[in-house]
Amino acid sequence: MLLVLQGLDASGKDGVIRRVFEGVNPMGVHVTSFRAPTEKERAHDYLWRIHAELPPRGHMGVFNRSHYEDVVAVRMQVLHETSTEWASWHVVPADRNWVKSTAVATLLVDTLERLDPKLPEPEPGVEGLVIE
Repeated sequence: MLLVLQGLDASGKDGVIRRVFEGVNPMGVHVTSFRAPTEKERAHDYLWRIHAELPPRGHMGVFNRSHYEDVVAVRMQVLHETSTEWASWHVVPADRNWVKSTAVATLLVDTLERLDPKLPEPEPGVEGLVIE
């Protein structure tokens, strides 16, 4: 799962990350803050650094800002036309920290319930294995 937080400076993105993920095992969540591209990043296509930070299957990733920043700030219609059932966009009010954090946490829980994640099947050969 990938959560992309987009907002102006001081809009509370870091606070949302701290509050929403405080009870989650940090080993399963990777937070990436995108800043101005480095020389190495500018030498590649604009999605190169995004692909490198995507979470592996079974993990959660958080992007503190995204490559959509200029597009989102200029044209909000990028949201309706690109939102899908499996990769949806949500606009969350940011004027109250507790409302913002509650809304993001609720959206994450609802998404996880809808996806109904399952544990992977055990590898062959572990039948009858007893751990004492």
